[in-house]
Amino acid sequence: MRIKRLAATLLLTATVFSIAAGSTTAMAASATDLYDEILANNKEFIEFHDNETIGLPLEISEEARKLSNEIVGDETDPYKKARLIYDWMSEHSTYGSMPMTTYYEEGYTGNCHTFAREFQKMCWAQNIPCVYYSGKAYNPYTLEPADHAWNAFFADGEWHLVDVTGGVTGANRQVFFDASIEQATQPYATANLKEFWNIENREKVNAWAADDVTQAFAYGLIPYTCIDDWNNSLTKTICTDNCSRKSFAQMAVALLEAYYGKGIDEILTEKGATIGSFTDTDDPAVLAANALGIVNGYGNGTFGPENSITRQEAAAILARTAQVLELPQNGADLSAFTDHSQIGTWARESVAVCKELGVMQGTSDTAFSPLAPYTREQCIVTIKRLFETARG
Repeated sequence: MRIKRLAATLLLTATVFSIAAGSTTAMAASATDLYDEILANNKEFIEFHDNETIGLPLEISEEARKLSNEIVGDETDPYKKARLIYDWMSEHSTYGSMPMTTYYEEGYTGNCHTFAREFQKMCWAQNIPCVYYSGKAYNPYTLEPADHAWNAFFADGEWHLVDVTGGVTGANRQVFFDASIEQATQPYATANLKEFWNIENREKVNAWAADDVTQAFAYGLIPYTCIDDWNNSLTKTICTDNCSRKSFAQMAVALLEAYYGKGIDEILTEKGATIGSFTDTDDPAVLAANALGIVNGYGNGTFGPENSITRQEAAAILARTAQVLELPQNGADLSAFTDHSQIGTWARESVAVCKELGVMQGTSDTAFSPLAPYTREQCIVTIKRLFETARG
């Protein structure tokens, strides 16, 4: 999902950004116009959530105004101001379930909503547009969905995502400031997703795949329906477990949505695809992938959504997705694989296409291992490769 950038000229609009530092009235007077601008330019950003709170703090407390002035000092650059505020809050705040009105009285103690509100107010006290988002995030310890709040501020012609709570509680503060837009626009995701998944520490993904998995998150290629399913049986090897047929179908659909910048329903309409049905799953992504010819069932009306996907099945899904993307379908020579005769006749062309595209290789220089299971991180890496190949 992409966010339309506000035009740089917005920053020069005097009626919006010439708010006097001590004038709550001026803030209120410009609030409606700027609220409309922010809302219009962030609809794609917020449409995933049904409980968004977005807008301007029409009453900026004297505490917020005074503290922000002390924090930023003589700095004039909006981006650097926001970073100073973020760093100060990260260093001086304590996490606790405190009402937001007691943040200053209780020694800068608060929760995610408190931090997001106060960061918003202190940014606006410096004439930096800042919005508040609320939704769901994964708890960094349990990885269970939990209510959460974070911010986006506007500087240098674009929105920058900030999660002050991550700065207060996270091990790597940089992860939570100016995070990638894609990481914070998926259901249940926030700017601190990378930290929550411990990509940096290589604890839940093998080192060879870690950078690709991180980038796949940034591209929006890992739908959170997958993560919800994976967390139902949380293990230390959440990404190295075998991938299900349903999860890989969901990733293929996420790839199409990211590539075309459209929802899957619109893609189906444009492709003239008709949704069918399976007796053992009504997952929308599976049905959409089936309608596009990307996945098939077992011929008896079933799909086997929870069955582990094999390497040759993965190759077939990747090659068919490549066909939907209108990529070349030239096949590479498979004779170097000593087990090429073990590849199902229905999958050989797909394996050859994937090898030629550079999307999927063998388990070694001389083996493809067509019947071996395909892990989640392998699925993620090859989906990411296909996405990058399609983008050119």
